[in-house]
Amino acid sequence: MRRSMCALTVCLAAFLSALAEQEIFIDETVTWQGMVGVTRQGPTDLTSPVDYRNGNCYLRLEVTDKPSTIEVGTQICAWQGSAETCSWFDKCLISTPATYYCDLGIPSGWWTKDNGVSWTSATSWSALRVMVRCNDGSNCIFATGFANVSGHTPIVFKANAILVAPGDRLVPPQGWECPAEWNCDQATDVKPTAPGAGFGLELETVGAGAAVRIRVPQRLSVRAASVVNPCGMRVASIPVQGGRHLKWNCTDDRGVSVPPGAYLVRLDSASGSVFGSIAIVR
Repeated sequence: MRRSMCALTVCLAAFLSALAEQEIFIDETVTWQGMVGVTRQGPTDLTSPVDYRNGNCYLRLEVTDKPSTIEVGTQICAWQGSAETCSWFDKCLISTPATYYCDLGIPSGWWTKDNGVSWTSATSWSALRVMVRCNDGSNCIFATGFANVSGHTPIVFKANAILVAPGDRLVPPQGWECPAEWNCDQATDVKPTAPGAGFGLELETVGAGAAVRIRVPQRLSVRAASVVNPCGMRVASIPVQGGRHLKWNCTDDRGVSVPPGAYLVRLDSASGSVFGSIAIVR
């Protein structure tokens, strides 16, 4: 029993450690016809306590509408007064409606103007945009020679960008695939994927056989709820019937009572997932 609890503790510690090593940067649906701003997410200081500026940025683009098949490059650009920082446009080329996975590289290695924006105070950025350019870097779809601009725009896509800490591997959020060359950490898919997400649910220690009552945070519209063990393996689903309260009767999907130990309750919404820890004792 001591060995199994020790393994459980190590697994939980690893899970908790992983939660602080990547952050949502952009999560927004864009209808692109020119300059379109998006909302930055994540902490204000992107250099401390985790130096995301010297980590890596991964972008998932789910293109749902693109009138023409002309190949264009997409990039993330931030402004701060006259200073500008942009990922390299040729790192994410799109041509037709599809889902694209793009490794944008290390943000500190992105193109800059006037020394680039400050990553220690991201709230001082004047703008953050997802830009679209032709694959030669020009704004060709608006250039002279295209008589029918409407034949190339609007381009509609869902943009999800994640910053990963230096030396860490991406934990793909729910719904992401992982290109083989990314060498993702596939050990668990229960990484929080919402701004401010994490162990935001307050749950109690309960005795074996008792029910866990879960109060849904006001900001969430829950689509699905589940219980996983600290290593990310699913244990049970929790019925979602609307309202602000859910209940788990401490059984797995087969109806068998789960053994005492630590578990994680996961609530999934359109914007991501939040988690709460629960301990079941005899």
